[in-house]
Amino acid sequence: MIGEGSRRRDPAAEAGEVTLAVSQHIICEVVFVLEGQGYSRTDICGALTRFAAIKGITVQDSGPVLTALVLYRGLNVDFADALLHSIASYRGGRLWTFNKNHFRRMGEG
Repeated sequence: MIGEGSRRRDPAAEAGEVTLAVSQHIICEVVFVLEGQGYSRTDICGALTRFAAIKGITVQDSGPVLTALVLYRGLNVDFADALLHSIASYRGGRLWTFNKNHFRRMGEG
């Protein structure tokens, strides 16, 4: 399981005594790194969903990020594409892309 051997933890953040802000770009990078280490989409999504739920963690655009994790896990699309789609949907905008195959799976185009 992801995080079982984690060496660095912040007890103050886990207790909600401090808040750590995590940008959506960091989430993208974490997904990329974990994919490269061979973790499954299910494991990645589960770990990041649990991470985002920690009391002292604030994920930028958490709604779109969590929606993107669901799309990434279920539709075989890149996480970054799922995040772009989710942000556009949350903000009521349109998405323009050259990667039409992934976005068709999410109901675009």
